[in-house]
Amino acid sequence: MNIEVLIARLGNSYNARRLIPFLTERGLLIPDLARHTDPHQAGVARLRRRIPAHLLPEVDVWIAVLRGEGRRPSRPFPWKTVNNYLG
Repeated sequence: MNIEVLIARLGNSYNARRLIPFLTERGLLIPDLARHTDPHQAGVARLRRRIPAHLLPEVDVWIAVLRGEGRRPSRPFPWKTVNNYLG
């Protein structure tokens, strides 16, 4: 649901234009990750759930390396590429 609608439900004394920046500046507004997640990253998460449990640790390391988070820093592959490789 839209944040402005949720704020409006609080009552007439709340102004969304002022409240949203106020909460954001103080780190109190939690972003909706479902709306901001890369669709290819979500695809990797879906494919990952289908992998047998005994293989997950190795697959997670492989994904981390592809994303540039291995022991040696490297250029991260885009989520689209990781999704295609995993598929």
